[in-house]
Amino acid sequence: MKVEAIASIIRPPQTAETTFNMAFTPGTITSPCVSICALDKDDVCIGCYRTAKEIRDWLLMDDDERLDVIMKAAERGRKNNPFA
Repeated sequence: MKVEAIASIIRPPQTAETTFNMAFTPGTITSPCVSICALDKDDVCIGCYRTAKEIRDWLLMDDDERLDVIMKAAERGRKNNPFA
């Protein structure tokens, strides 16, 4: 079997519809965005403390990956903002 055929069995190709459905499926972890969107010199949002890459990839992440991002962002927030 070709690699592409195997990959499509393991992980079906993403379409706009499946990405939309994944993002808005009940029970998925919602974005921690607080609508204060600006990146600092390290490419970290000053509102939610996610990196630019984490923000960009959010809709493609499963819940385990999203939880990991939230934990990392919370740690960044505690490090950079004593009130976070």
